[in-house]
Amino acid sequence: FKGLSFSPFVGFAVVRDAMVPYGMTVTGSVYNGTAPEFLNEPVMTAVAQYPGKNMNGFKAGLDVAYDYADLVHVKAKYMFTPQGDDYGYVDGDDRAEHRLSAELKVSPVKRLDVSLGYELRSGRTFLYEMVSNTGLSSAAFVKGHESVSLENVSNLGFGAAYRINELLTVSGRAENLLNRRYQNYYGMYAQRFHFLLGASLTF
Repeated sequence: FKGLSFSPFVGFAVVRDAMVPYGMTVTGSVYNGTAPEFLNEPVMTAVAQYPGKNMNGFKAGLDVAYDYADLVHVKAKYMFTPQGDDYGYVDGDDRAEHRLSAELKVSPVKRLDVSLGYELRSGRTFLYEMVSNTGLSSAAFVKGHESVSLENVSNLGFGAAYRINELLTVSGRAENLLNRRYQNYYGMYAQRFHFLLGASLTF
């Protein structure tokens, strides 16, 4: 079928000291400013660190594209990246297991491009260090790691670009049109609806 293409792909990565974000779960006692305070249950902190972690991971997916002359361009992609506490192909800080994206770009007139895009990220995880603190000294002991599941991300975006001439292009992009509230990390939320206006000058 003219203009239609399919591109399956697979990959494997061995990464040393990958910059994977970590949080922290504290048990035992914490210092409240005046004296140690005992915690009855583990407390998750909304602090992300990048200590470096060895990660091995696998990915597989499919790219699909369709072009109709210079008027319509459609592309879609699905990628599967299994994740665990000690393994996973890192494609973003949220380490999503499933990523589905699609974009439709239309050029109704020669100098104008209008695009509509969608992305779904599911199976998102965030790693935590489980830290035990006795409260008797400044020492804390790492007891292990655990994964915390994050909600799915569903993002719809719209953009347009107009080429005024060969040198100057003005553009705009709006993201999160559904005004969803989701976490990039535990306790750290992404922007709701937002937009960006810009211009580019080519010499």
